[in-house]
Parts: sequence; structure tokens; C-alpha cells
Amino acid sequence: MLGRYVLREVLVPYLVGVFLFAALLTFDLLSSLSGVLLSRGVGAREVGLLVLYRLPWTLSLALPLGLVFAVLVGLAGLIRRSELKAAYAAGVPPLALLRPLVLLALAVSLLNLLNLAELRPRSQEAYDGLLGRRSEEHTSELQSPMYLVCRLLLEKK
Repeated sequence: MLGRYVLREVLVPYLVGVFLFAALLTFDLLSSLSGVLLSRGVGAREVGLLVLYRLPWTLSLALPLGLVFAVLVGLAGLIRRSELKAAYAAGVPPLALLRPLVLLALAVSLLNLLNLAELRPRSQEAYDGLLGRRSEEHTSELQSPMYLVCRLLLEKK
């Protein structure tokens, strides 16, 4: 029962932490690719696909970082409210409080392993393929005779 209480104290900060880290990493991706995406005229659908394809990579970082964040925030709350002192004074062994956190860490590790082994390679291939296809389209546009004629006409003015 006490283990469920500790787990409940950690789960909400874990979900918040995963969301925040994923959002930060996604915003970083969009800001680093924004110049390239705008110069190639990439639409909203393709930007959404790029973010979706990059999600397993983002989660491979956000899942463990969110866990560290959640354990620190959750245990800090228990310490601030002196609940750990009360549990120790009542004779609760420290391992009884840590057992649910270790099980949560094991579950997150297995989920991340599945993500890294199965999802991330496939999504990275799709991500690279989409960026490569856009690069080839952009290069072929720049080498087309119509583009060169338009550029020469504009330079004369």
C-alpha cells in the first residue's frame, strides 16, 4: 500500500517530465530544420511526418530523462512533507519504498529497449528517406532549364 503511494507520487511528474522533454526536443528539431524546410517549400503534412518519424528518437531520450526528473520531484515532495521520516520512524524499511521505483525503472527500461530495437531504426529510415527525397526534389528543381532561364531573366533586371 505504501509502495502504491510512492508510485503515485512519481507517476504524475513522470508523465509531465516525458511530455516536457519530448516537447523541448521536438522544438529543437523544428528550429534546427526550419531554414532547410522553408527553403524547400515543405508543407505542413511533411513537417508533421518528420516530427512523427522523429518521435521514437525523441522518446528514447525523454523516457529515461523523465524518470530521473520524476524520482527527484516525487522523493523531494515526500522529504519536504517529512513523510519519509515518518515511514522510517514507523519501521518501514527503505527498500519497501524503493521497490516500486525500481520496478518502474525496469518497465521504462524495457519500453525504451523495445523502442530502440524496433521502432527507432524504422522511423529513422523513413525520416532520412523523406529528407533525402525532399533534397533530391529541391536539387532537381535548381537544375531544371526553366529555373535557370527564370534566374537569368531576373538577374538582367
